[in-house]
Amino acid sequence: MTEKLTKAQDRVLGFIRQHIQRDNMPPTYDEIADHFGFKSKNSVESHLRALIKKGHIRKAAGKSRGLILIKPSPQADKSRLIPLLGTIAAGQPIEAQQNIEDYLDLNRMFGASPVVFALRVKGDSMINVGIFDGDIIVIRRQEQVEDGEIGAVLVNDEATVKRVFVRKGKLVLKPENDAMKDMVFDQGKDNCMVLGKMVGLIRRNR
Repeated sequence: MTEKLTKAQDRVLGFIRQHIQRDNMPPTYDEIADHFGFKSKNSVESHLRALIKKGHIRKAAGKSRGLILIKPSPQADKSRLIPLLGTIAAGQPIEAQQNIEDYLDLNRMFGASPVVFALRVKGDSMINVGIFDGDIIVIRRQEQVEDGEIGAVLVNDEATVKRVFVRKGKLVLKPENDAMKDMVFDQGKDNCMVLGKMVGLIRRNR
């Protein structure tokens, strides 16, 4: 029987699972260190030793990608972890944050695609459609969305969530707040990119 993990160990295990789901291979020590900002491989080794001791993983000797997940229980196998990547603006764009803040187990409720992540909303530009400050939106990574769909967009390395329209080479980001105006960007000149389509929303009880 596996032992209970600390929060840090659980995040490392979650990253290993997510990496395998996304890339069909486990991460290297360097990738784990880079992801969590560990300054040495000793920190990685310490976490992995604990995961091995507690029965969650094992290592194949002599391989740089030798981490192997021990088969979870049937109930645990039904679950799925997606990364919460930080904060996104529902208002004026804010600086994009790439560090993983947490992992969310959504029990596959948002489909089987491995290219799914979550962002915490900051601002009130989408309140007319029930997206409020502090909510968590679930994004499926894709380069385009249909006109009028709600998407996450990166503008000059700053992220925002809006309804997305394309008009004659212009990317129009429409807020759902009567007090706010559309944001318009030239796709040929401005540094703007659709990150993905909103496919779900999570709200914790306040």
